[in-house]
Amino acid sequence: MPHALIVHAHPEANSFCTAQMHEAAHALQARGYTVEVSDLYAIHWEAELNRHDFTLRGV
Repeated sequence: MPHALIVHAHPEANSFCTAQMHEAAHALQARGYTVEVSDLYAIHWEAELNRHDFTLRGV
């Protein structure tokens, strides 16, 4: 069985990027892949920039 690793790095749980990650995982699973997601923010990874560095929200 093929395996896919998705590395996800977005601080907002309800962002478009996060939605894309979930859709990609579902699409791969539907095609027979086992999918592993590595969510960097869930493991407290610190980026150089974080959500507090951005002033425009919801744009």
